[in-house]
Amino acid sequence: MANPDTPVVYVVDDNPVVRESLRELFASTEHQVVCFDSVEHFLRGFDTSLLGCLILDVRMPGMSGIQLQEQLQSKGIRISVIIFTGHSDVPMSVPAMKQGAIDFFEKPYRPQNLRDAVDHAMTLAAKWHQKETQKHDREELLNRLTLEERSVVDGIVAGKTNRQIASQLDVSLRTVQFRRYTLISSLHADEETRR
Repeated sequence: MANPDTPVVYVVDDNPVVRESLRELFASTEHQVVCFDSVEHFLRGFDTSLLGCLILDVRMPGMSGIQLQEQLQSKGIRISVIIFTGHSDVPMSVPAMKQGAIDFFEKPYRPQNLRDAVDHAMTLAAKWHQKETQKHDREELLNRLTLEERSVVDGIVAGKTNRQIASQLDVSLRTVQFRRYTLISSLHADEETRR
């Protein structure tokens, strides 16, 4: 079971020697390493709520690394992918790069270069995670608004002035100003709570 506070390096490779060498490579870092011998096992054990990246072999028995990448994209799962492959599989790796893999390594690899790529992948993952959290928080806040408050937000988003919003909603200017103040106070309180 992965620790939710520690970033995870997922390794999907059918070669046990490669999996073990990658586990050892990242044992001294702040990352957890979770290895899978097939795409199918990865899909059963992958936790989308954890911050992480994916080191993915292209050619494997069963579902290929390219097919996994396509499946993750089709489900809207965003994870930094680093392609890891043998020399003969380089042409197969081109579609993976076109689908958004952030880096590409041939076996054998330089350990420091792979560490640097994983650090970069984790930085991207943290940014994506922060954006998703902010989006989720905004959606939660919008869901808590009253119908009247939501009407004011819609007017603000449309770029209307307080006077225009008041006219459209058939309420006083003071009412719109009060609702706007309440909304800003709520947003500020939510930000303070998250700190």
